[in-house]
This record gives sequence, structure tokens and C-alpha cells, in this order.
Amino acid sequence: MNTLKRHAYDSFPGFEEMFRHFLARAEQALHNRARRSRDMQALREIHELNDAQLRDIGLRRGDLFEVSRLPVEENATVELGRISRRARHVNA
Repeated sequence: MNTLKRHAYDSFPGFEEMFRHFLARAEQALHNRARRSRDMQALREIHELNDAQLRDIGLRRGDLFEVSRLPVEENATVELGRISRRARHVNA
């Protein structure tokens, strides 16, 4: 270990652990942002479907409105999947 690095670790106990924690949180934040971006793109594509296409996959236009009002932390596409499965189960 070079002298400067050793001095930093000696001068700031817990620095390495704190830095690793910071990097892990930054990585998680980037992952979450990428996931939300993919989810929003999928939701935009679903919005482009007509009512007959939505019915084919077990959704209604109102379902899209409902999930668009969910908090950002919640995955709207996962909720649409639940709604669709529930509708298919009821109609089966």
C-alpha cells in the first residue's frame, strides 16, 4: 500500500468502509434509475395499444390510468401484470 493511501486509512478510521457503502448506494441508485426508465418506456408503449389490443392482454384503458398514478418507487409494469393475470383468472 502506498504511503498516501495508508495515511488516509490511518487518519480516517472507517473511511474505506464508508467509501464502499457510498459506492454501493450510488450503484443501486443508477440501477433503480435504469429500471424506472425501462418501465416508463414499456408503459408508453402499452399506452399506444388500442382498446382491443389491451383487452387481448387482459387490460382496460382505466388500468393504465390507475398505474400511472402510482408512486415512482412502485413498478407500474409489475402492477399491470398483476391486473392482467387477475383478469385472465376471473375470465377463465
